[in-house]
Amino acid sequence: MKYRVLLVDDDMIVRIFLQNMVRWESCGFEVCGVARDGGEAFAQYQNKHPDLILTDISMPQVDGIELIRQLRGHGYEGVIIVLSCHDDFGLVKNAMQAGADDYLLKNHVDENAMETLLSTLRAKVEARYLQNQQKQLLQSRAQRGLSSFRHELLKDILSGKLSGAALAEQLRLAGMEGKYLRLAVVFIRPIQADAEQIALFFSLCTERVQNGQAETVPLSDDVLAMLIDLTAIPSMQQAQHIVTRLQNIVQSIAEQYLNIPIALAASTVCAGTSAWGDALRQAWDMLEYSFYGAGRWQYGESPGLSQQSPPTLETFEKGLPQLLEQGDADTLQQQWQAALEAARQSSLSPGVLLSWLRRCDYAAGVSRAESEYSSLSLSLDNYAGCVEAYLRRRTELQQSHIPDGVSAPVRQAILYLQSHYQQQIGLEDAANAAGLTAGYLSTRFKKETGTGFAEYLLGIRLAHVKQTLLDTGLTVKTVSEQAGFQDYSYFYRAFRKKVGMTPKEYRRQAGSI
Repeated sequence: MKYRVLLVDDDMIVRIFLQNMVRWESCGFEVCGVARDGGEAFAQYQNKHPDLILTDISMPQVDGIELIRQLRGHGYEGVIIVLSCHDDFGLVKNAMQAGADDYLLKNHVDENAMETLLSTLRAKVEARYLQNQQKQLLQSRAQRGLSSFRHELLKDILSGKLSGAALAEQLRLAGMEGKYLRLAVVFIRPIQADAEQIALFFSLCTERVQNGQAETVPLSDDVLAMLIDLTAIPSMQQAQHIVTRLQNIVQSIAEQYLNIPIALAASTVCAGTSAWGDALRQAWDMLEYSFYGAGRWQYGESPGLSQQSPPTLETFEKGLPQLLEQGDADTLQQQWQAALEAARQSSLSPGVLLSWLRRCDYAAGVSRAESEYSSLSLSLDNYAGCVEAYLRRRTELQQSHIPDGVSAPVRQAILYLQSHYQQQIGLEDAANAAGLTAGYLSTRFKKETGTGFAEYLLGIRLAHVKQTLLDTGLTVKTVSEQAGFQDYSYFYRAFRKKVGMTPKEYRRQAGSI
């Protein structure tokens, strides 16, 4: 952090020396303004808010002592250092009485002595800065009330903004010194509840458990954190009993008042200097289980989520291209549901499941917006609709025109293009898939389909681009890259030539129909 310095002196030589010869930046300062007298200095102070002001005393118009009086009278809380000559000690005394913090003799302000002087000045400014910060926090606490201040502090702790010495200091300022030396954290998440139900549920939980021992803090729109202070509970068994009792109260509220299922993810009772970090990490780990629905999970008592995809998922991934080309819709849906059920039964990690879906999408030639992938991390139920993209892709492939009467090798090459067009493929790849040489495939392809190989591949890619422009809000460049186009300029020219308009015009025109 750089502290801002305002220099005030009527002597041009002194101003130039202070501004240009002193190495302010190397000691963490930056000169934000230079003034010739107190009047100019006060105007700059109001606009530039310096942390440190160095001022001469004897100046025309408004002198240094009057400037100091104006600054302090206006509420300035930064550091003021007076620049003095040997015969100014009487004036220095007046300046100190007016509110200056210290003084420097001008004959000591030279290049050799300034590095030491700057270190001394920085220490003064830092001490004053921290003092003012603490004062502002105390004033803020008084304005908002102690309860509100504590609530905001706990939110900062949960978000990871505070730790170590800073955390201890803030707890002291909040009147919570000596608290949360032993604690537990429980994350509460309603399942399949609307916004109104969630708001009412959170309100009831806060009303029932908010006391000297527990606080509730919203983490997000659908997750409430219950922070339980167990510092004064000597027995670990008794502490755990309190945690369980509070969870029972929360579950009773959900079941009896609102009839909604909830997930409860609890840490162990943590103690010591790392108590906050340990409790939060444990609760976050347990919250992952809510991906599969309602339940109660206690850290250390619940088996870890699986990091290994079950065979059913791998089978679906490998067989997806063939399902899209040949399978019926019912079979595709049944195998999709079987894969999701296998993930549920094995308690597969949501991250592993999402990686699997991305691989399936790639194999199927399906594009999804990143916002859709993000929403999938919240619940397995969100995966149910993902199969719709595969059903649409299946229809596209089955409706893709493969001319009647083409030979089996050419048909195999076309199917290869339809399944792999998003990749960087060429004639050689299709020939290998068809079991022919590249030259022979090129000749037969043009003869049997009436279209050259490159032109046919271009048509498939452009068809994907047109559909994706309508189905998603992805940028044109992203859509073109997903369709296998590496050169955006080439893609743009080809699209305009084939479609008769630019991609943006196509999206706008088709969207207005």
